Amino acid sequence: MANRTDKISTPAEEIIKDHLLLKTVEVLKVLNISRGTFEKLQKKEGFPKAITNVGNRPMWLTEEILKWVKIGRC
Repeated sequence: MANRTDKISTPAEEIIKDHLLLKTVEVLKVLNISRGTFEKLQKKEGFPKAITNVGNRPMWLTEEILKWVKIGRC
């Protein structure tokens, strides 16, 4: 079941354009997937690894997520 914080109103195109790093909820929006699917994808070989920012929250490089999608892994 989706968590309230999983829903963001910013369109995926704006997220990609305006962010170098993506929070989990932004990755969900960009990939148009649920948190459960995201957790499964993270376990697959080839999925971009998260980096940790100052607040100890996982974040992903936008470029790496888009590259992963381009090569047809999603």
